[in-house]
Amino acid sequence: MAKANSSFGDVFFMAEPTQHKTGTEARAGTTPHMTRYVLVGGLVLVVVAFVLILFIAR
Repeated sequence: MAKANSSFGDVFFMAEPTQHKTGTEARAGTTPHMTRYVLVGGLVLVVVAFVLILFIAR
């Protein structure tokens, strides 16, 4: 039996082979490009919230 990375008593555990994948392979598909809309929407909501706070605090 070949020596492995770690052992526990008489039981040997073999290390898993490293797999290299591209970003698309790791995602297993395409992305819908929704991030920019979420960021813009969040920014607009924050600006509106600050404007409301500014007018209410006066």
